[in-house]
Amino acid sequence: MLIRPIEDHEYEELRQVWCDTFGDDPVFVDELYYAMHAHGLTFENEGVLHSFLTLFQAGTFQGKPVLVSYGICTKPESRGKGYGGELVDAIRQKVNEAGAISVVCPAEASLVEFYMQHGYQIGYYAKNDDAEAAELDVPIELRVSMLTAAEYNRFREAFLLEVPHVTYDEEFLEFIRRDSVNGQGLLLVNDGDAICALNYGTDEEMGFSELIVNPALAEVTSEIGGQIAAGLAKMFDVEKCYFRSPTYIVYTDEGGDHLSNGSYVQTMVSGIDIDIDEAAMLPYYGFPID
Repeated sequence: MLIRPIEDHEYEELRQVWCDTFGDDPVFVDELYYAMHAHGLTFENEGVLHSFLTLFQAGTFQGKPVLVSYGICTKPESRGKGYGGELVDAIRQKVNEAGAISVVCPAEASLVEFYMQHGYQIGYYAKNDDAEAAELDVPIELRVSMLTAAEYNRFREAFLLEVPHVTYDEEFLEFIRRDSVNGQGLLLVNDGDAICALNYGTDEEMGFSELIVNPALAEVTSEIGGQIAAGLAKMFDVEKCYFRSPTYIVYTDEGGDHLSNGSYVQTMVSGIDIDIDEAAMLPYYGFPID
């Protein structure tokens, strides 16, 4: 048994198992893999490759590099034998020994416990929400303008100043920009009321992989994000808008923390202890590569 980097001629096998497992388009896999200078790793036994993962650096958190183990997948005939878990364990240890944070993105809630068994803790939260154009209860007029990756990053860092969050490398943000709708989906709302990343759009709905409101506006009303999303739906002439944003603890009692509706664990981490301040926004990751 051997855990090792894949060789160049083995990349197509990694991509095929990834696409078969998650339903991703091969073009997306290629763009992420090469844009992020990713490393493919595999669990090999008796000359057969069984499990794969893709490792890349997305940014930093509290000064430490954030390395993402992504596209973790095992061939159907090799599942149930622990190969994927051994691969995850080995890479987590390697990343942590290098002084970096290892991050995994559970594809579904049931995998949170699986990653806990392999040395990860809950790290970053996010909130999924939606708004309908018909729900807009105040007459607001919005305008949007396109941002470069660097411009988006500057607004993002300013808006998340009080929120523990991953600071993304500009290289990663550039990948997000290219992966957005027509490569033009990093948007500024008005002159700085919010920023958002348009992930998809149809005749009936649209989806933002991230919508972050200027904290000065968020202090006025907790509903401002939904109002802006409803305004965007109206502006783009669709019925509904789906969006992701940072989240927070509503209150704490003897039974534990109660999160705002729509909150979920977006990523798990190893290599750093994340303390949650009950009075603050929860640690935030963002963007739809989970």
